[in-house]
Amino acid sequence: DSFFPYVTEVFGEQNPSLTTMQNELRFAGTDYLVKLRSKELFEMVAEYPESLVALKELRDNIKHTDNIAYVGKSFRTALKKRLLHLGASTSQILDFYVSMIKALRVLDSSDFLLNFVASPVRSYLLSRKDAVRCIVASLTEGKQSE
Repeated sequence: DSFFPYVTEVFGEQNPSLTTMQNELRFAGTDYLVKLRSKELFEMVAEYPESLVALKELRDNIKHTDNIAYVGKSFRTALKKRLLHLGASTSQILDFYVSMIKALRVLDSSDFLLNFVASPVRSYLLSRKDAVRCIVASLTEGKQSE
């Protein structure tokens, strides 16, 4: 909003297209921020819950731009490249998956985004031979610590 006084000064307060221009500038800035932050979503999920403020900011900006599809495609690509490979252990993938569920529910409470991006993770976990063992181990470890 600190940019708008300059625009008002250049175009004049009585210019009828000023409001339209301000709205378009605001939308363009918000759209750019959504695209920029969606490239950082993998790190936000990995750092959840410390990244909660950034996730809420992204959620609010997604609502203004209706750009959830871009966020989903960008995050799904990052998942495939950075998580779903043989170098990541099954337990790391499961830990990330749990954080991903929590973080994406902050962005989209309808779970539309979660269902879109989680399907490759689920499929990949089914292909890992130790997935069941890791899930059982994490569940039994959780009960032992209680």
